Amino acid sequence: MNNFPIFLRVRGKPVLLVGSGEAAVAKARLLIAAGADLTVVVSEAAEDLIALEANQGFRIERRSFRELDVYGMSIVIGATGIDAVDRQIARAAEE
Repeated sequence: MNNFPIFLRVRGKPVLLVGSGEAAVAKARLLIAAGADLTVVVSEAAEDLIALEANQGFRIERRSFRELDVYGMSIVIGATGIDAVDRQIARAAEE
C-alpha cells in the first residue's frame, strides 16, 4: 500500500488541486461537497471540470502550476497523472 486514506476538515479552508483528469474531477467533487474553498490549476480544463465549475462556483486557473501556488493553502493535491509533475507539486507543498 503506497497511500494512506485520511479525513481532514476542509470546510472554508483554501485548497489547491492541480490537474484535470478523471482523478482530479473526482477529487474536486469531494472537496466541494466538503465545503473547501477550492482553486484548481490546469493547463487545459476537462469538460467535466468546466461543467462542475459552472455549477459549484470554485475557481479554475488555466495555466501551468507554479511553486508559489502552494502559499496560503491548507491542503495541496497533485492530480495531474504525471508522476514528475505531481512530485514537483508535493515538493513545493512540503517546503
